[in-house]
Amino acid sequence: MTRFIIRRFIFLILAIFAATLIVFALSRLQGDPRNVMLNVGYVSPEQWEAWGKDFHLDKPVVIQFDLDWQRDFPGRFWNFSENWTASAGNG
Repeated sequence: MTRFIIRRFIFLILAIFAATLIVFALSRLQGDPRNVMLNVGYVSPEQWEAWGKDFHLDKPVVIQFDLDWQRDFPGRFWNFSENWTASAGNG
């Protein structure tokens, strides 16, 4: 019985990860997420860039996923973004 519960728990974690990855990928397939969230005619170019920086759209997609995961699920399962910013010199 314990083995069954452990196996189900592992599949639960994998299912949550897969669902998160699928939703993230689908949200990026249409292009820049700002096009969906912001109406281009109603925001200034400065607001457009600030929004992109707030949501880390200036970073690689893997780092964006890592930062989204950290925001949605607090805790340190892994941390690609910390290693990337240290190696790239982006504090």
